[in-house]
Amino acid sequence: MTTPSSPSRGLRTALLAVVAVALVLLGGGLAVVLGLGGDDAATPGPVDVGFFELQGLKPLAGRFFSRSQGQDMVLDRPNPGPDVQPAVILNESAARLLGFARPADAVGKTINWTRWSASDPNRPNQLPAARPSQIVGVVRDFTLGSIRTPIEAAIYHVEPSSTGTILAKLDGRRIPDTLAAINRLWRRAGGDGSPSLAFEDRAVQALYEDVITQGIVIAVCAGLAILIACIGLFALAAFTTERRTKEIGVRKAMGASTLNVVTLLLGQFSQPVLWANLIAWPAAWWAMNHWLKGFAYRVDLPLWLFVAAMALAVAIALATVWTHAWLAARAKPASALRYE
Repeated sequence: MTTPSSPSRGLRTALLAVVAVALVLLGGGLAVVLGLGGDDAATPGPVDVGFFELQGLKPLAGRFFSRSQGQDMVLDRPNPGPDVQPAVILNESAARLLGFARPADAVGKTINWTRWSASDPNRPNQLPAARPSQIVGVVRDFTLGSIRTPIEAAIYHVEPSSTGTILAKLDGRRIPDTLAAINRLWRRAGGDGSPSLAFEDRAVQALYEDVITQGIVIAVCAGLAILIACIGLFALAAFTTERRTKEIGVRKAMGASTLNVVTLLLGQFSQPVLWANLIAWPAAWWAMNHWLKGFAYRVDLPLWLFVAAMALAVAIALATVWTHAWLAARAKPASALRYE
């Protein structure tokens, strides 16, 4: 929920009184949507106590913010002054950027950074001086934005006055009533119109609507291709076994077992599938690798994945032609030899 700057704190307190609201905290825009920092700097991210816990995160080293820690809350007071610097938490990228080999190495160290809210209002174009803060924790890289963009280095600190977003955890059984109560509180707090509300899971899902659509289209097309291939293979199996009826009868008369005949027929139908997979592998690897290049974080394409796909294709082919092969192998040699 995006809020006007002044009533954010009061609105947070009021929301806590709503029965169906389990947790309310403030969050700055830079902390909610990362990826705005430069290549040689870390992005400051004002948050509230409980922000990382709300996202289901755990510290890689050190601790998260706490109201019982005075250094964490030095900015949670009226007019803290430009010289006051709070304790900070780094993400993994920021820890690496600052030269720490391990997350634990950063905890307890002091860094100099610029807090934009410490700017002199009489000199809006002048950057505030960098001042020291103690690092109390390191959190893993995470983002509520798109993974198409690399996660930038970020420095988090508690500064409610610089946050314009309220994050609330709602009771899923009473969402309509809760949203109506939030709208009433918004108007009571002096907000114009309706608050800008967004569910986190839906907002994240909206970033990948094109991927979801592509997945559905590809799945449907792949299903149709498999169905058509199976129908063609089934018809080919029927034609081949009928054409080789006498050959099967001769083999049976010469002492071949049912298993020998079935193995012969299944091996014949497996060869085209194996060759088709070997031909398709380079094209499939190129297409998948080209598609994955659109993401900053992506999986690898190991060889076993293609081998597994080939094994599945062979299994589908064998299951398709098994019935014809079994019936042809079980036929009596005398009947097969008389077949015209």
